[in-house]
Amino acid sequence: MILFLTVEDVLAMDTDQIEKFGESYGVRNQGLLESAIAQPEAIFGGKFLHQSLFDQAAHPR
Repeated sequence: MILFLTVEDVLAMDTDQIEKFGESYGVRNQGLLESAIAQPEAIFGGKFLHQSLFDQAAHPR
């Protein structure tokens, strides 16, 4: 079973990194973030568009 990251997961990791290393908070484009996070879950005809975990990780858009 594959567990995919959620927008909330990614934002929590981002916040953690900002607190550790500095930078400004905020998301430039929420829609693009949501699209990138949802992409590995894309399915067509009942099958993932990117079959392996490596392919899913390599195609962030």
